[in-house]
Amino acid sequence: MSAPFPPPPPWAPPPPPRRTGRWALGAVAVVVLLTGTFLPWVRSGRVTRNSYEVAGVGLRRLDVAPWLEAVLQAWPFLGPLWAVVVVLAVLGRRRTAVAVALVLAVLTAVVAAGGVYLALRFDAAAFGGVITGPVVTLVGALGVVVAAVLLRRRRGTSPAGPDPWVTTG
Repeated sequence: MSAPFPPPPPWAPPPPPRRTGRWALGAVAVVVLLTGTFLPWVRSGRVTRNSYEVAGVGLRRLDVAPWLEAVLQAWPFLGPLWAVVVVLAVLGRRRTAVAVALVLAVLTAVVAAGGVYLALRFDAAAFGGVITGPVVTLVGALGVVVAAVLLRRRRGTSPAGPDPWVTTG
């Protein structure tokens, strides 16, 4: 009995690998990352504050270095920036989406790691860090980094030579 379709000729290029799982990992990681930013990051008495509230208080009350002020001012735009990544991916600009996601994830991971450090270092009865928000944000950011690296991984060669940044699929 013959197959319904003939096999591809031996000179035909292999089909591109399915990358749906890698994109799904990235999507779940972004949701985890953004969820972590809304979880408690700081405790003051009985009140907890999420990362956006902490950034606002930091801008209003603290005299910080210019680079830290820029981070605090940009923090509320984290959600819209991730929305831009999703729009880029949907519009087929996957390489750009992966590159922007990688940069955003690394920057977010640095902030979250700082939050984890401060939560562990400055935990007092009246005022202190809460580890929940920073840890969840850090896990999400690391998940995005893993997904981005997997999506940017080298794959095969073409007649024009190897293309190390192919992200089709």
